[in-house]
Amino acid sequence: LGLIAAGLLPGDEVILPSFTYVASAAAVVSAGGTPVFVDCDELGLMDPNAVRLAITNKSKFIMVVHVYGHTPDMDAILDIAREKGIKVVEDAAEAHGARYKGRMVGSLGDLATFSFYANKVMTTGEGGMVVTNDAALAKRLVHLRGHAMSGDKRFWHTEVGFNYRLSNLQCAVGVAQLERFPALLDGRERVIRRYR
Repeated sequence: LGLIAAGLLPGDEVILPSFTYVASAAAVVSAGGTPVFVDCDELGLMDPNAVRLAITNKSKFIMVVHVYGHTPDMDAILDIAREKGIKVVEDAAEAHGARYKGRMVGSLGDLATFSFYANKVMTTGEGGMVVTNDAALAKRLVHLRGHAMSGDKRFWHTEVGFNYRLSNLQCAVGVAQLERFPALLDGRERVIRRYR
């Protein structure tokens, strides 16, 4: 949804790390794009030098994956993206509450996705969300996720859209999780400290 709303066209390339879950690449393929995998550093994070080398005239997006809540060198990646006119998508499926140099993950790129699957810090059982600071992109996301129904004429669909809404029950679970979010993050941190 995020890629399509942000303008991915068939044949456009999306650069993403070679160490990721299949859903990252599947989203690219499902949206009609071509995944281009790049090397990662010793922590499994996207290598900015590999990103620069992978860029072609077909490159339209860089999909950063915050693996296990860890962030790659976002300054370098964002600099490359700005220089080349490429959008940055953050796959923050596993990064609820993570920060990069004091900034919240999910607020660094053009848009970001979070997963609410059952094994995540915050869950609704399934589903997720797309976030952006771009008002026009947010409006497009809302339009497409609700079957692209016209805001002016009920049951009039202006294009092919999607049924990517969370149910009311899932939202209720999500709100309850959000109320407990600081405690959920503290619990995660305790587990991490114990393993260290």
